[in-house]
Amino acid sequence: MPHRSKEAAGRSSVDGLPARSGAGAPAGRPRKHVWITLSGGDVAGRPDHRRTQVKALALSLFLVATAAPHLTIAQTQGGNKDRPGMPQAIVADGEGYAGAYRASRTYTPPTDSAVLAKLDAWRDRKFGFFVHWGPYSQWGIDASWPMSPVKKSWNVVSGVRSNEDRDAFRKEYVKLPLTFNPVKFDPDRWAQIAADAGTRYFVFTTKHHDGFSMWDTKTTDYRITAPNVPYHANPNADIVKVLFDAFRKKSFMIGAYFSKPDWHTPTFWVPGQPVLTRHTTYDVKAHPELWARFKAFTHAQIDELVSGYGPVDILWLDGGWVRPDAAENEDIDMPAIAANARSKQPGLLVVDRTVGHGYEDYLTPEGTASMPQEYTTDIWEACTPLGQQSWGFNPDDTYRPVSEIVGYLVKATARNGALLLNVGPDGNGEIPPAAVERLHGIGAWLKVNGEAIYATRPLAPYERGNLFFTQKRGGERYAIWLSAKSNWESTPKKIRAKDAATDSTLPATLTIPADVAAGRGKVALLGSRQSLKVTKGAAGELVVAIPGSLRKKLPGEHAWTFKISR
Repeated sequence: MPHRSKEAAGRSSVDGLPARSGAGAPAGRPRKHVWITLSGGDVAGRPDHRRTQVKALALSLFLVATAAPHLTIAQTQGGNKDRPGMPQAIVADGEGYAGAYRASRTYTPPTDSAVLAKLDAWRDRKFGFFVHWGPYSQWGIDASWPMSPVKKSWNVVSGVRSNEDRDAFRKEYVKLPLTFNPVKFDPDRWAQIAADAGTRYFVFTTKHHDGFSMWDTKTTDYRITAPNVPYHANPNADIVKVLFDAFRKKSFMIGAYFSKPDWHTPTFWVPGQPVLTRHTTYDVKAHPELWARFKAFTHAQIDELVSGYGPVDILWLDGGWVRPDAAENEDIDMPAIAANARSKQPGLLVVDRTVGHGYEDYLTPEGTASMPQEYTTDIWEACTPLGQQSWGFNPDDTYRPVSEIVGYLVKATARNGALLLNVGPDGNGEIPPAAVERLHGIGAWLKVNGEAIYATRPLAPYERGNLFFTQKRGGERYAIWLSAKSNWESTPKKIRAKDAATDSTLPATLTIPADVAAGRGKVALLGSRQSLKVTKGAAGELVVAIPGSLRKKLPGEHAWTFKISR
């Protein structure tokens, strides 16, 4: 078995350091509070509710974030008529990095030819399969977030009401690997479920913020293959390896999610020191030698992932509060990490979320409420959970309807983005049946309409009402009509509430703008062999008549695609 590193060999050698001051804001810097009252939602995307006024949220948080970079927006608990017990007001934390979409102030598009080629190939994939899974799945909590001292609606745990309770909770949490034995885990089944859903790239939590490594690392004993973990003797124990292999066999691009903060290693949260923030428990500037050890540990772990686990396409770095800014100075030396990783994986996409400085090859707004609300030249990916309660497994979770996910996928495609959809397998290693059912429904829609999604680029004017426009490199053009259920955020309540039959069909006529038609005169509905009557308008627009017989028996549901050709 792997040897114990210095990081793994005892946690008492760094005791006695002074704890860093404050519970979030940098020492000596006054806190600012701004209240934003909304109908629901969470800036980190946990969960984003269907009644949230998305555009108001995006604008409000954008103004807040740009005006006050070290900002705390306090949270109150209150009733939400749509989701009892969920907060009525939401909060953004200055340590956070999610929220309303905005281009990073330091965003620099890649220039390396190999990276650009990989980025172009990734943009063709459009739809990704994200998995949060680890020992925390046994408890049905939101991944390792409940370890955090920063209280949010989504990291509340029964019985944890104070810092003392949180400390006690963490002491029990770190024992979870001792009972983690997911004997029903089947990597090939996961890959098949993801393929059937129509997803084409895969991102897996190799290590979440709790520091538990889901691969056979030599850097720490806090790993899936440790002798005290029941699953260590299973043939699939090196979970990262078997998952990456299984998904590659299905032709997926491979992404390694990796948490920069590590709440287990003693050079981040020092044993015996009070845990007041998600950052280190010590002042990095005052103890550079300790931070140097943490950096070496981080570099070694990432090197293992890019050296010993086959072709990796994306290094997806989470924990954007660990960053080289003047306030925190938690600099892990991304230039060195990227250079080493790309020497092993040429063209590797590096996504240092929200940090920029040339190591954020595409932007990653978190939660569908944070998605761009219109076309943008920035290249982006919205990551969001399929469940409405948690990123990790939650036995009481409710899953979003297929229509909603289809709508977000169409919008992401037309607005120059991608959608990374997350599921949380349970403690036995199984993806919940209700989630599989939703995924199957999304895949069924893509079997009919996928040619308007995969390997496409946005087409001006990008969207108009319920129509969204895409194009292929070869010149094929598409207009996708979203039903009111799939386009709920732009549809008035009174229309959404109409008879379901009204929502499940197309209008009698459809107008395709002249700049989309661009001299083309033929229109076909994907999935149907019935010919359509097309009339060219005075301005070059195409007016498509949709027969009643077709409207009563449409190919599929949720959204319908019209292919426009010469």
